[in-house]
Amino acid sequence: MEEEELFCSVCNRDIKEEDDICPHCGSDLVEFEDESPSERKYHILIRIRESIKILMAVLGAALFIGLLYGIFLKDMDIIMYTIVPIIDIGMLLIFFELIKVFIDLEQNSRTQTRLLNKLLKNVSSGKQV
Repeated sequence: MEEEELFCSVCNRDIKEEDDICPHCGSDLVEFEDESPSERKYHILIRIRESIKILMAVLGAALFIGLLYGIFLKDMDIIMYTIVPIIDIGMLLIFFELIKVFIDLEQNSRTQTRLLNKLLKNVSSGKQV
C-alpha cells in the first residue's frame, strides 16, 4: 500500500505525518488544520470580505426599498440618490468576489506546484507514473 506524501502548506517541501512543525521553514502544521494554506494566509482579508458583504447586502436592501419608494412617489431626486449607491454597492460586491477568485487562484497554483514536485520526484526516482 502506497503511503501518501505530505507537503508543508507554506514551503511545499516534504514533511512526515507526525511532524507538528515543518523542519524546513518552521511553520506550525497543526494550527489551522481545517483551512487551506491560502485561507490561513489571508484569513483576516477573508473575514473583512465576509463582513463587508453582509453590510453591503443590508445597505443595498435599504437602498432598494428607498428606490421603490421614489418610484412610487415619482420623485426623481429620491430615485437618483438611490440608484448611484446601488451601483456602487454592486461594484464593491464584484470587487470582493474578485478577492475570492485571487485567493482560489493562489490555492490552485499551490496545489499544482505540489503535484508537479511529486511528479518530478517520481520521474527522477524511476517510479511508474
